[in-house]
Amino acid sequence: MTAYRANLLNAVILAGISIWQFISEAQQKVPVIVLMVLGIALLSLNNGVKYGIPSQVRAAVIISAVSVLYCLYLVRGLLGDSTQSVEMAYIVPGITSLLALISMTIGRKARRPPSKNE
Repeated sequence: MTAYRANLLNAVILAGISIWQFISEAQQKVPVIVLMVLGIALLSLNNGVKYGIPSQVRAAVIISAVSVLYCLYLVRGLLGDSTQSVEMAYIVPGITSLLALISMTIGRKARRPPSKNE
């Protein structure tokens, strides 16, 4: 999977699941809004990832890492007193963020031009 597609999938899942959670809950919570903002930010950086603009790829990697850590934090806090659907609503975005992070990191290393010493 290319970095562009992985980032797009990650952005859509982050935004989509968080919107679904926001609409389905009686009281809207801040963690859902944070994931939605992260997904929209990744969606706005998607063309830069597609064309390999280094600053935008770096920003997408950082946002993906933040979303992985944030989802882990949320799942850790909800493990004891929550239903399975709420936990899955944070596990799935965490997994897609991790896969996008790996894809963008591997894609960046593969695209690097050879150094002058080689």
